[in-house]
Amino acid sequence: MQKNRLDFKYEIALSFAGEQREYIDKFANELRNSKIRVFYDDFEKAKLWGKDLYQYLNDIYKNQCLFTIVFISKDYALKRWTILEWKSAQTRAFDENKEYILPVRFDETELPGFNKTVGYLNVADLDPRELADLTIEKLTKFGETDPDDLILLPKVSDYKKLTFTEAVNPNDLIGRESNLNTLHRVLSKEQENVVVNGMGGIGKTTLVAAYTFKHYDYYEKIVWISQSHEDVRLDFVQNVQLINNLSIDTNGKSVEQLFEEISSKLSNLQLGSPKLLVIDNAQEGLERYLNQLPAQPEWHLLVTSSEKLEGLIEMKLSFLNEVEASDLFQKHCQSIHSPDEILKLVQIVEYHTLTIEILAKTAERHRLKYEELTLALERNQRTNVKTRHSDFESIENIMSYLKTLFDVSALSEDELWLLVQFHSLPLIFHDYDFLEDLMEFIFEDRESNFAETLNSVVDKGWLLNASNGNEYKLHQIVDKVIDSEFILSYLGNSYLNLRIALLLKEENLHQNPAERLKWIPFAHRLLNTTKVEDESLAALRLNLCIIYTKFGNLQEAIILVELALRWFDKHKASGDTDLLVANSVYGSLLNSLGDFEKSKDVLRKVLFAKEEKYGKDSLETSSDLSNLALALRSLNENKVAKELLLRAINIEEKRIPLSYFELAVRYSNLGLVLQNLKDYSESQKFLEKAIEIEEAHLSKYHPQLANDCSNLGLLQRDIGNIDRAKEWIERSIECDKNNSSKPNFNSTIRLNNLALINSDLGNHRKALEIGAKVLNTFKELVPETHPYIGFSKKNLGYYLEKCNDPKLILEYQNFIE
Repeated sequence: MQKNRLDFKYEIALSFAGEQREYIDKFANELRNSKIRVFYDDFEKAKLWGKDLYQYLNDIYKNQCLFTIVFISKDYALKRWTILEWKSAQTRAFDENKEYILPVRFDETELPGFNKTVGYLNVADLDPRELADLTIEKLTKFGETDPDDLILLPKVSDYKKLTFTEAVNPNDLIGRESNLNTLHRVLSKEQENVVVNGMGGIGKTTLVAAYTFKHYDYYEKIVWISQSHEDVRLDFVQNVQLINNLSIDTNGKSVEQLFEEISSKLSNLQLGSPKLLVIDNAQEGLERYLNQLPAQPEWHLLVTSSEKLEGLIEMKLSFLNEVEASDLFQKHCQSIHSPDEILKLVQIVEYHTLTIEILAKTAERHRLKYEELTLALERNQRTNVKTRHSDFESIENIMSYLKTLFDVSALSEDELWLLVQFHSLPLIFHDYDFLEDLMEFIFEDRESNFAETLNSVVDKGWLLNASNGNEYKLHQIVDKVIDSEFILSYLGNSYLNLRIALLLKEENLHQNPAERLKWIPFAHRLLNTTKVEDESLAALRLNLCIIYTKFGNLQEAIILVELALRWFDKHKASGDTDLLVANSVYGSLLNSLGDFEKSKDVLRKVLFAKEEKYGKDSLETSSDLSNLALALRSLNENKVAKELLLRAINIEEKRIPLSYFELAVRYSNLGLVLQNLKDYSESQKFLEKAIEIEEAHLSKYHPQLANDCSNLGLLQRDIGNIDRAKEWIERSIECDKNNSSKPNFNSTIRLNNLALINSDLGNHRKALEIGAKVLNTFKELVPETHPYIGFSKKNLGYYLEKCNDPKLILEYQNFIE
């Protein structure tokens, strides 16, 4: 009995000379894009690497291929390896005495042993696509002359196939064997009708096509309907093959009458073996016609849909795992070899099957490197590749094609609104209770429909639902579709911006702002996705800036406050509270970043504006008095700074106990100014008063408490209590460790203080080690011109001098130059 195509590892092997590679490469890719298993050396680089090629290639051309296409040329006849391949192919042809070698000529060169009567094709008459079409036709017709042959693709049979039927070799699938087994069990043994459900492009149609192929012989009749109309009945009555095969006269009959006649004839077909009805890409409207369709046990109904359909057993198609997704990529791309790079790529698209295939084929066709491929979606990379999903029509651009899978016009206003909100959240799973609480502030008249809308977009395949059923997220691909499909009325996320801005804002000043850090990813996501500049976005930037400032992320903070000020300056009056607050934050940041004169100028203008608006002794001006005092302290104008702080403290003390936190800040700042004035006794008194208030009213690791512990430690150093100084500094660093794992401006200052203390205690090597970390961190956090860069270099030089070690001097010389 003749072997069938499944018995061979490759359907086609290519034997050619390297001089003709340009043509062969195009031809080989056409075959692979058409799902033909082809042996082409460029597709097999990893497998060929390190093998004994003489034995390996001999086995390929003798035993592993259904056909070998030999490209005859003068170059082919002269090369040692091509002659080896030719001899192996000849041996196979002689042993089987059947057609095996398919010759294609580049010229009239004669090969030894080549029978001139054998039919051949000429490259001059065919481009690679045309040759691929003829090759596929040859494969499709393989075995038709032998009725005993079991061929790979089922022969078209008017008796069995009442319509065109999709077919996919199950061996070409990756990671879906259990799904195929489950489908057959539920349909045949449990006699239930099934809907394969999942988001667009995950492989639903391919799975069902593989099922149809695998169980082709099991079914007596097969009908495949692809739904393209909202009313599925139109897809039945417009299927010419189905109408003809059922011998239905359409003249003068309505859609309802024709659909009823089709259903009746299908149901009344001869009893016997089961029959299969596939409805691909079904929509919600299918449900109302289920009771009119042929039913179990005679007919197995198998449906694919991105929506959840009632009345059918749902089989949710999950994503491939990391290994399967990587295998799928490698199946279509050999030009990217690194397993780590492939894994990162499939993770970027969250294992979305169709996107992996398109990216892999694009990389292969355009020889894209990993770095280029990671940007392919954002750039809407031109592809010119084909997939089964695209009916082997060329896909021009990646993102443009993927957008066709998710048509926003099919969504209701509430559904689209909700997806836009998800688009503005971090792309992680969010708990239902959290979402409900977050949306309550912004859902307005939609609040009562929240759960229903959420379930609806899940059922339609736009939103992913975690296995626990209570968490939801937007898939990366859907997120990109939403981002590119925004409608003008949905461009702003003002309510969500304001909600996150309030969550960032310290409404309770006693609370540790570290508890607000969890909202930073939400804020950044909003900043990246909001399309319209408005007041809510400016407020979000300002509040995020304040959080960053408290934790010493000054470079990010200054960018945010400058963007917020740009909007406030344009849209707010000069005395507006939001504008004044933003300028106050800006002035304080300038001071921290070392621009003392500009800081003084900005903060003085804010103070004057506040005094004019609220009065000189108002609570609203106390913080501005304190901020300006700190700027003056940086400029060594300590006497004026002291006067301003005493004014602020006088205002705050009248409001006790309402302003304990603010009062502690003023005491602390006054302590710093008094320290500069060398009034150490008074300085210690105010710093200790600040810490006393903070210990009583703030959380254990509050950043303000960390600041003041460090400040008191430096004061103890100034008055010679080094051991006590070390205790206070270490306490401040412990606070930092509990608030953030990453170094920031404030924590780096405290680390610098620890280096100074270690040097005072004679541990200069330890001081040098810490000082080097301090300098490196400052270089990342502040401009090169910042005074702290110079101070840190000076300290390093001092530690090196004290170590008196030539090796260390050589090691650290580049740090201080």
